[in-house]
Parts: sequence; C-alpha cells; structure tokens
Amino acid sequence: MTSIAAPAFAATYYINDGSVDVTVSEDGKVTVKQGDETYKDGLDSVVIRGGTRGDKGDDRVKADASPATQEADGSNAPTVNETEAPKSENTAGDAAPKQETTAAGERKEGTPQQEPTEEKEEEEEQEEQEEPTEEKVTPEPAKAKTEAPKAAQKPSAEQEQEEEEEQEQQEEEKEPTVPTAPAAQADNSSTSTSAEPTDKVITIVNNFAKKAEQVFSFVLDNVNIDRSEEGFSGDHKAALTVKGNGDTEIELDGNNILKGGYGHAGLEKNDSDGTGTLTIKDDHKAADGSKGSLFAKGKEKGAGIGGGECQDTSHITVTGGKITAICGRFAAGIGGGNCSDGTDITIKGDATVTAIGDAGAGIGGGGDGGNYTKGYGKVIITDHANVTAWSEFGAGIGGGRNSGGDITISGDATVAAEAYNDSVAIGSGGQLYHSDNDKRLNTNITICDRANVTAVGSGYHPAIGSRGYVSSLDGVSHPFTTTINILGGTLNVINKGNLKSSSSDVPAIGNESAGGRNTNADLVLNINASTGDTVINAYTTGSNAATIGKGHAPIKDDEQIQYNADGSSKFGETGSVILHLFKKAITNESNNQIVDWGGWTLPLHEITSGELYDTLHNAQWLKDNGYTSELATDTTHAWTLDDTKEPVEPTLEQEGHVYYKCSVPGCKAVHDEVLPKLPEPTPEPTPDPTPVQPEPTPEPTPEPTPVQPDTPADNQNTAEDDVSTPKLYVIDLANTQVLFDETRQNDTVTYTTKQDGASLTGSFEALEAMAADGVKTIVFQTIGTNTPGAVSRVSVDALLQHGGETLLLTHNGTEVHLTIDGQNADSLLLQ
Repeated sequence: MTSIAAPAFAATYYINDGSVDVTVSEDGKVTVKQGDETYKDGLDSVVIRGGTRGDKGDDRVKADASPATQEADGSNAPTVNETEAPKSENTAGDAAPKQETTAAGERKEGTPQQEPTEEKEEEEEQEEQEEPTEEKVTPEPAKAKTEAPKAAQKPSAEQEQEEEEEQEQQEEEKEPTVPTAPAAQADNSSTSTSAEPTDKVITIVNNFAKKAEQVFSFVLDNVNIDRSEEGFSGDHKAALTVKGNGDTEIELDGNNILKGGYGHAGLEKNDSDGTGTLTIKDDHKAADGSKGSLFAKGKEKGAGIGGGECQDTSHITVTGGKITAICGRFAAGIGGGNCSDGTDITIKGDATVTAIGDAGAGIGGGGDGGNYTKGYGKVIITDHANVTAWSEFGAGIGGGRNSGGDITISGDATVAAEAYNDSVAIGSGGQLYHSDNDKRLNTNITICDRANVTAVGSGYHPAIGSRGYVSSLDGVSHPFTTTINILGGTLNVINKGNLKSSSSDVPAIGNESAGGRNTNADLVLNINASTGDTVINAYTTGSNAATIGKGHAPIKDDEQIQYNADGSSKFGETGSVILHLFKKAITNESNNQIVDWGGWTLPLHEITSGELYDTLHNAQWLKDNGYTSELATDTTHAWTLDDTKEPVEPTLEQEGHVYYKCSVPGCKAVHDEVLPKLPEPTPEPTPDPTPVQPEPTPEPTPEPTPVQPDTPADNQNTAEDDVSTPKLYVIDLANTQVLFDETRQNDTVTYTTKQDGASLTGSFEALEAMAADGVKTIVFQTIGTNTPGAVSRVSVDALLQHGGETLLLTHNGTEVHLTIDGQNADSLLLQ
C-alpha cells in the first residue's frame, strides 16, 4: 500500500515521458513544461508520477487552451468549456461518465476517466464543420474573443444568444491566476509501483512568495530518477531541483528514488537559487498507515538532500514519510554540499529519517574538499521524529568535518547518532579549523523534554560535544566554547574508540582537548530537569574514571556535575535527575546496518556492558524512587549507616563520629556526622585538711537608740528565699527525667544524654531567660546504645518568635521531631 496524496483537481506528468520543469510566477501562476509542450496548472494540483503515460488518458491542460480559473484563495477551479451545456456542481460535463473511485480515493481499474483524448477532439472538429450553427469557439486571446461581429452581418438569434452567454461568462471571469485541469480528468490512481529508472529530471522554480499561508505543493508518486551514472558529457544534474523564494512542499506517494549526478544532490536546494523553504511531507497516508518514502542520494560533493558542490543550503523541513538520504563523497546526508554550511534543517512530525554523511554531517554541515572554513550545521529534531544519523569524519548530527554546530533535540523524538573514524556523534566535526568567523567553532547542544538519544562517538572524540581544540594553521589562539544543555530526556552515550583500538579515554560527553599550541575550548555544561526528568547513562571504553568533562584521559569527572560541599546536587530540584557513569565499557555490532556513499554496508553499534563507577542524583530522584534517609536533618541522599566503619563515641577529649553512606547503587557520597565532645563534669568541693580555727565571739555591742522612720513600719522590705531561674531539662520517652550534661560554648548551649530516645523540654520562660543570657542556639544530642542516636539544632530567637508555652524536642533513634504546645514545629529545626 502507498499513501494517496493527489488533490481533487490534479494533472499527472509521467517523468519517464520527459523532464518536467515547473515554474510558479510571483503572482502564483503555474506552468509546467514537459517535452515540447507547456501546460498550465495549479498551486496544489501537480502530480509527477513514475513510468510512462502509455494508453492512459491525458489530463494535462495546454498553456494555449481556453483559460481555466482559480479561486482567490489559490485553490483550483475546473476548466469551463464554453460550448458545453450547463455543468453540475462538480463542474464535470453532464454527458461525461462519472469516475468511480475507491474509499481511499483511487480510481477503480476499468473506470473511464473523463479526459478529452486526441481522437475525441478530432471528432468534435468534424462535427463543427458539419454543423456550423454549433461552432466551437476556438481558444483565442481575450481581445479576439470579445471582438464584435461586423455590422453588415446580422447574427442569427442562436448566434446572438451564444455570444451573449459568452459575454456574460467573460464578465464574470477574472484574469486567471493559475490555470488548472478539470477535476473529472484527474488521474489519482497511484497504483504504480516504483517505475523503471529514467535520466529525466524535475526542476521546480517557485517565486510565489507574496502570501505566507500559500505554498506550491506537488505530489511525487513512485518516481525513479537516476543521474548517477557517468557518461553525460558534463551534463551533470540533480534528479530533482527546487529553486526560488517561494515555499515548496513535496507530498510523498509510494516509493520514490532520486539519484543526482556528479557535484549534485539527489534532491537539490541551494541557497544561491533562492530563499524559500522546502518541506517534505506525507500528510495523506494509506489506509494501512504505511508511509510514502524517498530515497535520495547525491554524487560526489553533493548532499543526499540539500546542497550541490560548494553550495550552502538552509530551510529544509521534513514532517513525515520514510526518508533515506545518502551523501556523495565529502557532503552531508541532509545538509550542505562539500565545503558548505547546512542550516535551519528541521525534522519533526512523525518523520522517519536515515541520513548518511561523509566528511559532512549525517544531518547538518557539509564536508571538506579545499575550504577549511565552512561546514557549520544547525539542526532541530522534535515531535515524534525517529532519526538515525551516521557520518565518517563529520558529526552524525551537527557540523561538517571542520566546523561546529547548533543542535536541538526535543519533544518525544528518538535519535540514534553514530560517528565513524574519528568524529563526534552529536556536535562538531572531527577536525576544527579557524575561519574569518570563529563563531563557527562554537558548538551548542540542547537535549530536552522527553527525547530519547543514543550517541556513539569514535576515535578520540566524545559522543556528544566537540573536538575541543583548533588545528591552528596561523599559530594564533582562537578561543571558542562548547555549550551542552541537557534539560530532560534519556541519554545513552559512549566513546566507542577508533578503528584500531577498542578503548578511548576521552569523555563521552564534553570536549576532547589537546595541549601545546592548540586552543582548547571552554566547556559550559548544564544538566537539570527543567523540561522533563533526566536520565543519563554515560560510558567510556577507557579505564580512567571520567565520562563527562574535557581533556584527554581525564582522571575526574567535570566539577560542573559534582556534588556541592553540603552534599546537595548541582542539578536543581525542578525534576528528577540521575547520572550513571561507567568505565571499561564494551560495544558490539547490532543488527542495524547502514550503507555509506560508496555502497559499503556497515553495522551500527550497541552498548553491551560497562563497570559502574559513580552515580549522581538529586533529591527529587530519591523521592520519586522511594528512597529515604536515616538522617532526618539531611535528605540530599539516602543516608544509611556505613557498616564498613565503626562509629566513634565522643569523649571529654575528642568528638564522636557516626559514618553514613548513600544507599543508591553506585553513589559514592558519604557523610560524617560529628558528635560534640562530652562536657566537663562539675567538680565536687574538696575538703580543706587544715582545721579551721573558730573565730572568737565578739562582745555584743549595745544597739544605738533607734531612729523613728519617716514611713510606717509595715511597708519595710523583708528577706525572702531566692526564686530559681527556670531551665530546660531532659526526659525519656516514658516522661521520666533522666541525667544529662549541659555545656555552653559562646552563644550555643548543648544538652547531651545517653539515651536511644529522649526529649529536651521546658517552658518558654526558660527560653526567655536563655535569650537574656545571650544564648542563640540550642543543640540536643542523644547517644544511643542500640541506635546511632541523633543531633538536632534550634534557634532560640526562632522559638520565641513562634511563641508558645512548652517545647518538646524529641529524638527516637535517628528520627527528630519538634512540637510546641502539642503542635508540630519541625520547620523550625536547623539543617
């Protein structure tokens, strides 16, 4: 089954009958030249089909035929025959047999098409000679048609009526924008399979760019064009060329093959020929859902789809269909020709694309061949596109051999990119040379949303990133930057190694770099989950423990992914992030294969194993995957007691230590919970061994005569017992007061008790007294015999600002909770 894409009003041009040249004028008029004839058509009515017309009816309208009309919005209206009886609403002649079609729009076999044949035209001419009163009006220029009869010749009543009808029709008709063939004459059958190859070519020149919402769209139906053979005496051409400033769409129907000649693409679109956008689509699929397909192959220096020799290309969009694009030597699969840029290339919708490059990218910039300053690639892959991209020396997706690139992979796209023979899978080309515009050296890569990306690098190059240094021919420094933003999605990436070795010590994500006089690129690395959860499995085939960073044989992963000093991640907490890092990884040949420009079949590779040496995650990943921490005051990791280390009890002379490790497999994070020294005990009074001699009792001194006070005697102060200051104290979980030590250091008071579970409690009056005494922080520490205990901290000022009557700071094993007057106040705990 094939997709049925022909519009309701369609004229069919069989490519094996001769080359097809389509021209769309600035005002939207479409003319088609095939052989020695020129035809008129519509913006969406051209069908170019493989094979020959044979005995099929001809639905084309010659340019010198009576003008057809087109609606103001650019849609087609059928040709009107001025001598026919009034038409039905479908504009087909009442006498013409109705064309039967299938549910999919295909014409049933054996159903007559409503097409004027040459034989029928001859019969009509004979009838006109025999019946002059029903003379058919010969198509003439508008002036000849409106010319009045001579005064000496009085027309008959029948002629007069006919002329009046003609006059009315001409008054109603506007100057046709794009003449077209009648609907009843369309050959929409699309029943052919791939035709025998032909050396005839298709050329589209579209300059209709006035209305952004209108484009020229034609159907490519089982076309098979091969210009790749030698022997054209220098007449080298692309199989299909698109030119002009207007936007052009190609609807794929059936299986189409386009092979270009030397220096040309299979499907060629050069920036030097116009600024329009080329869109390859498959909007009208078959009933079984199968896609229309296109196989496009360039000859040497030409892209599969894109630029010819030394020709930049841009504004190419693929929205559907099954596309295979193979370069000629030194060019991109989809993108620039040799020594050329390939920019603004977008793969989206449900397109399935396989693109093969040589020195040029699989998708992106073109290759080398003399100009070391070109080859920049800019590519977007999004929606549900499924892309396989491969290149030798150039990036699978991104820059050609000598340049950087700008790549965005987003949506639900699935991408498999592989590099061969010293190149990068996604990013820059395998070599970098300076140019007049050093911005071409920069590489920007963004992977986000829910994209699923597999990248296999080659040689001493990363899978995702840049070569990282310039082969400077002038001895001058040329600084540049590689920026990698991984904001969501699932990535499996590896530096596979070169052809002769199975290992490579460059990172899988980042920059290769070199010393000496070469200029090393800066690396800006952002990993988070701002657009979707992020999972990265990064592998290096080398034995050095580094898969993300810059430099050859790095011994440590880049600081931009390491944990902060407090144990938290640098990935933020917007969504879930986890990185699994492997070394000593192994790849094997998969069952998937590609065919390169020279016809060689090469296998793609898959990752089969690796030694996990580190796992990096954020706290949100822990929550999403059910991990908890035994340290209530620290949830950045899934802390659990490290059973490989003995805890150290605090003493009067030294601090204690309880050791924790993260329980996430592969995570190397550890934590040392420091317990303060035990407080010095209060010394007992020491008796003085020297006997104390009693003081002699002095003789009583007579009291002087009392002086009468000025105030009554009953208002005098009397001695009273001192009232003690309220304090905090410790109780066990059964609410029984237990022994504890209280120490003060500067503005911090620490309460320590040897209990598995206990509570520090007291009134807010005690807190007010402590605040008045300059105390800022309270530390409560339990040292358990069966559990590691816990340490918690609270601010005196924060407690007083909260307000209340009684606080209760409870430790139960490693769990810590704070309540005030029976209400939870854990938010006041200090981390």
